[in-house]
Amino acid sequence: MSVLAVVPACLRDAHDAELLGRCLVSLWHTAPGLPVLVADASPAGRSAEVGGVCAELGYEHLRLGGPTSFAAAANAGLAIAEGVGADAVVVHADVELTEAGWLEALLDAPGVIAGARLLFPDGTVQHAGYLYSQLHGSFEPRLLFAPADLPATLEPATCPVGAALTLIRHDALVALGGFDEGYRVGSEDLDLCLRAFAAGGACVYEPRAAAVHHHVAWAGVPAADRERLGTAATQRLLDRFGADVRRPFALEIA
Repeated sequence: MSVLAVVPACLRDAHDAELLGRCLVSLWHTAPGLPVLVADASPAGRSAEVGGVCAELGYEHLRLGGPTSFAAAANAGLAIAEGVGADAVVVHADVELTEAGWLEALLDAPGVIAGARLLFPDGTVQHAGYLYSQLHGSFEPRLLFAPADLPATLEPATCPVGAALTLIRHDALVALGGFDEGYRVGSEDLDLCLRAFAAGGACVYEPRAAAVHHHVAWAGVPAADRERLGTAATQRLLDRFGADVRRPFALEIA
């Protein structure tokens, strides 16, 4: 099965452009020969910058016509992967791959969706899958801010995973249809994973695949609307998936 890397991008400024450039160069260095498609939701001026970087690296540049949600931008690339019969690796534009082997680790992982171990630039854990917090009534990142070499961070886990560096098998693309674009800010990754579990598949955290995540907010939604839309997305997720779906991922307290 072939693999297509999908990099949703929406650049606001020179800093975003720099991070995207580092992301794409790191893909070129750590996964040579991997086809990469940048699904570009940047404003027109910034989109030209994206096209130049893609041309230099031999990557495909898909212009989306302006800012949109992360889910919509990602789905534009996922539809192409589905159409050509490929697995897809979603890579956030602010992710930096630091060493080879991450792609092989994701491909070797069990399950229909596999997510990587993501680190903040200071080396602490940014993402190691999600758990359900019964205290807060929401899904929260596992092991947030833990040391990268904490033994628990190096153990695979069956749990929902984020979309920043995530393999989605072709069969899952066909069955699940990509991200739900009703989520304008966040929770689309959790929704996809919970739908995969509900359909009898598994999602796994694979720590052998690791990268740095600079964790810059998606720019396709106005900043003034982010808090409201993020709250709405969280509520949409909880309304869709009841306690029976959330319970397997709850933190057990002895």
